[in-house]
Amino acid sequence: MKALIKAEIIRLYKNKLFVGGNTLAFLITVGFCKYLNMVRPSQSGIHNFYANFISLGIMAFSSLFTALFTGEQYMGGVIRNKVIAGHKQTTIYVSSMIAIFVGVLTTTGCWFAGCLVAGYYLESYTLKFVLILLFAAIAYAGILTTVAMRVKNTTMGCGITMGIFFVSYVAATGVHAAYVWAEEGTGMIWKVLLDVMPMGQWFAIFARDGAELPLTVMLLLSSMLTILAYLAGTVGLNKRELK
Repeated sequence: MKALIKAEIIRLYKNKLFVGGNTLAFLITVGFCKYLNMVRPSQSGIHNFYANFISLGIMAFSSLFTALFTGEQYMGGVIRNKVIAGHKQTTIYVSSMIAIFVGVLTTTGCWFAGCLVAGYYLESYTLKFVLILLFAAIAYAGILTTVAMRVKNTTMGCGITMGIFFVSYVAATGVHAAYVWAEEGTGMIWKVLLDVMPMGQWFAIFARDGAELPLTVMLLLSSMLTILAYLAGTVGLNKRELK
């Protein structure tokens, strides 16, 4: 298992799309936030608002990259060869998922570093945002990996994972709107529905209008989703036939 995980992480950092995407994310974040500092030099709250919005790119990039990174294993019978070598498909799946999690940590780090370089205004709410974002992004990546591992066609996998991104964003937007316009007494229902979704957690903390549940609850929900994604991905995996 350790050898597979190490190999997957090495493959991750050798991936040109991953390296290029993270470099671009850092540069775009720095450039955009520097521009805001130039246009509105005294409005740190506005800077943070837009800097936080840019973090949506973490989930967008994960949606595309996860399918491509996982799909590489099906090209040329890589997974089949690993199985022949004595590795179980669940072990291959777990190693890929861990590598994707490392990728999410890296991308989040690049975004946060870009924000800091550009003058991100650190406050308790900012740090809370970063923590919730990180856990939610990992849960989201777990779901993507589970789906992508089942789709042997890379193009189809990319279409499905990008579809998940857009559907998740639209759903989070709609549920948040329902929360904002909810009558007294029903707001909590919409708040819970919003924070159950990783994208909803991002939206809730980004909006800064009380849509988020307590910090510990949100982190627990993300952790539970990550575990459920892992368990769902292992069901019947070893019984699959590989060509």
